Amino acid sequence: ERGDEAEVAYRKAIELAPADSDPWNNLGNILSKQPERADEAEATYRKTAEIDPTDATPWRNLGLLLAKQPERGDEAEVAYRKAIELAPTDYAPWNNLGLLLVEQPERADEAEAAYRKAIELDPENGTAHGNLGRLLLDRDDLEAAEPELQRAVTLDTKNRHYWQAQLDKLHARRSA
Repeated sequence: ERGDEAEVAYRKAIELAPADSDPWNNLGNILSKQPERADEAEATYRKTAEIDPTDATPWRNLGLLLAKQPERGDEAEVAYRKAIELAPTDYAPWNNLGLLLVEQPERADEAEAAYRKAIELDPENGTAHGNLGRLLLDRDDLEAAEPELQRAVTLDTKNRHYWQAQLDKLHARRSA
């Protein structure tokens, strides 16, 4: 399998250049796709961050990994915030932080702020617009949700049907 070949290649690259953080991070990405190897992936991302403490990527990836484990949400938040600290102009950790926070209804305002920051950093990111629109729709703020969902339909072509379904839900609520 390709994943096995890639894992072998990254392990060989690590053996040849253990101080290069890229193969460590890439190995973590491969391991993180296998839920039974989450502990290995976590250790690999932490090693990546240790090798290059200025790189936000392993922190963002660690956040994604930890967010899949509901009991580790607090740790995921710490990882996303570390990624934000290291790469304050990257929209992705802000969007991911929003996805994490929106799962806690009492933190919906923080999730909204995170999505808005992601949009400020990357106004053409349809996923962030859609996530904000979905949060606003869940709050029944239809007027504010509609333009965000429309932007998601336009910008996020990969998930266009999903965002259109959210927009259809909004229109059904409005006409009910």
